[in-house]
Formats: sequence, C-alpha cells, structure tokens
Amino acid sequence: MGRASNHKKARRRTALATSRGAAPTARRMAPHLAAEGRTQFRQLVADLAQTRFHQERHERYAEACRAWCDGAEPVPAGMPQWAHGRSGRQFAANPFLAEAHDAPCLATAVVPPAVAITDDPAQWQVAANVLTRAVVFDGLDVDHQAVSALLDALAPVAEAELSYWPATVAWLRSEERQRTQPPPAFPVLDGPVSLLSMYLLGGAAREVTGGEAGAEEVAVLSRALDGIIPGVAGSIVADAVTNNLNPLQALAASGVVEPSQVLRVGLTVLSTFVGLFEAEADVSTLKVA
Repeated sequence: MGRASNHKKARRRTALATSRGAAPTARRMAPHLAAEGRTQFRQLVADLAQTRFHQERHERYAEACRAWCDGAEPVPAGMPQWAHGRSGRQFAANPFLAEAHDAPCLATAVVPPAVAITDDPAQWQVAANVLTRAVVFDGLDVDHQAVSALLDALAPVAEAELSYWPATVAWLRSEERQRTQPPPAFPVLDGPVSLLSMYLLGGAAREVTGGEAGAEEVAVLSRALDGIIPGVAGSIVADAVTNNLNPLQALAASGVVEPSQVLRVGLTVLSTFVGLFEAEADVSTLKVA
C-alpha cells in the first residue's frame, strides 16, 4: 500500500514538473540522443549562439545611436509623400531603409570624430544609416557639408571593405574553405558598402523596375541615371544596379568609380531613385520620358 502510494506521488511529481516546463539539462540529455539527435542538438546550440551574436550586435548599434543623440533615443524621420505610391510604399517597407528612417538625424546629431567612426564597426552602420536618412528622408543633398564630411570619414572603411570583397565571396562560395579557414577578417555585416549597395540600391532598383530588368526597364533607368557620374553613361550605372549582387563593388571593380567615392556615388543613385518614387506619387504611375 505504502509502496503504491509512493509510486503515485512520484508520478504526480513527474507530471507536475513536466507541466511546469521542467526538463533535463542539455548536458544530461546529449549522451542519450541518437546520432541524428546529437546533430540537431549541436545545430540548436549554434543557432542560439548566432541569436546571441545578433542580439549583442543590435545592442552595440543601439548604444552607438544614442551616443550620436547625446544619450537620448533617436527621433524617427517623417514619412515622405513618395511612400504612398506603389513602388515607394514597397521600398519604404524595406527593413534596412526602416532602420535608416529611425537613425539619428544628421542635422542635430553629435557626430563622433572621424577616427572614432573609422575604428568602430558599430559606428559604420550608424553612419551609413545617418547618411541614408539625410538623403532619403531629410532632404539633404549629397554635396551638403555635413553629408560630405561623414562620407569622407567612411571612405577608408569603404576602401577596406571593397578590398576584402573578392576573398569574402570566395569563402562564402566554398564549403571547403568554410570548414578549413576562418572568414576574411572584415566585419562584412557592418560594411557600409554592403548596406548601401546590396540592400538599399538593389531593393530600390527592384521597386523602380517592378522586379523586371528587361531592356525597357533598363532603358528607363539609363535615362534617369545618365550624367550622375561625370563622363559615365547612365546605361553603365543601370546595368550595375540591375544585374549585380553588389552594384557599387561592380562599378569600382570595373574602374568606373574610385573606391573612395563609392558611397558618394551610391547615395547619389539612391537620391535619383527617390526622385522616381516622388514622380510616381505625383502622377500615380511611374513614367520616365
């Protein structure tokens, strides 16, 4: 009788522990998992580590943003009229552009010294987002004194990022290199060229062309982009933004743009796209003569 009662108590304790989410620790579970289970367990640990990495990266970015705002949280920009047009609305939903929308305002920011920006990857991301907000949301021209000064501060970072790009791509494309070699020693996730080139210019080009990169769409972009780089046909720039993973890297690699100038060119192209979004908001349909 007592033994049966003890068994019932044990079962109740087990059921209660399970209902509360109690479970053996990972260290105790791992030896009992099958081979497939151990693989899944290791993947889970890796995923958790990756989650922590991105969380820590986000926290560093948020802290850097507050430093630009004298310790306060940044005040988001207003939403422009072009965001109500079809392609403008789609581009405004781009998560990378949304991050720039919430970045510090260059006109009121406490901009760190150039050397502090150059030496800190968290500052690269903030600076790139500040520049994007300035041109896309706050209406500043690329030649504005504050914009130019910040572009000059980021120029050495852009040059370094471009120099590492071929090695980064080769490492990403090779499973053997990923198994046997560490990634190239450049924090590519924070690179301002990658942010502006792949995630913003590429996204804007897709929205402007409706996701099509046929002859007619490229011709539209060619006319819009003609002359934004002195001595360079708009068709070359249009081809870069519609047919390359990293348009600014492609322009630099072909010798069309100096590496130190890629961010300035990228902001100029982005500003041109904003003009196309504004045209659509005015006439309901994008039409470039």
